[in-house]
Amino acid sequence: MYSGAGDGVCRRCTGTDAYAESAGTGCRSGSVGGISSSEGRYGGATFRCIADDAESTRCKLGATALALVGMISLARHDEVRGAYDALISSYAAYIQAMQKENGGFRGVFNLGRAIQSEAESSYSNGEALLALVRYDEYVPNDVTKIGIADAFHYFKNEVPFDTSLYLWVMGALADLYVREPRSDYASYVKAYTDWRMAGYAHRRDTTHNVCAYTEGLVLAYRVLDGFLSPAAPNTRVRPAAARSP
Repeated sequence: MYSGAGDGVCRRCTGTDAYAESAGTGCRSGSVGGISSSEGRYGGATFRCIADDAESTRCKLGATALALVGMISLARHDEVRGAYDALISSYAAYIQAMQKENGGFRGVFNLGRAIQSEAESSYSNGEALLALVRYDEYVPNDVTKIGIADAFHYFKNEVPFDTSLYLWVMGALADLYVREPRSDYASYVKAYTDWRMAGYAHRRDTTHNVCAYTEGLVLAYRVLDGFLSPAAPNTRVRPAAARSP
């Protein structure tokens, strides 16, 4: 569990160098690979997070979480292994610092504020869990494992199913299930997927993007494949009826 009061916060720094450090604040800001990145402190932790833009004083959890997932995937290649480890750890520390007592995550961190909003985002909650799972695969440690366990317990027992959370949680649990095929992972994935599929059960056409829905189902089947019979009638895709000219 990651928690704590804002015992120190970072205000936005100014300067013309790639990184500008403000004396006495422990704050640095600048650009990493064209991405605006700021350093902050919260709950006793120091971290880097991705700001909206070069002038922004706000970091969004989801942006940093997905950047962390991508960086870890890149850092696993031998030719760049270790090159991004410091930034990876710093982004992970931001996600950990944003985790609340209930296991959820603060969706936004505002630089220069002693008191942060407790508001959550379904998208960001799921993205944060996926990032922590990938970080624990890359740098296994007990602190991250506790955070993952707290988040899963919160999502499973206290957060109603919704469409925004589904894809990212399925991604995280698909990874977790490979590492440890627990029955509570499988039961949660099945219940959530049944709910998600029910929302489309009677639709024959749609005017909006369903990529996240489809991607989530593919990830869920990594967990559920062993529980399904290939001959089960409800798992077969029926050919679409011919349309009249």
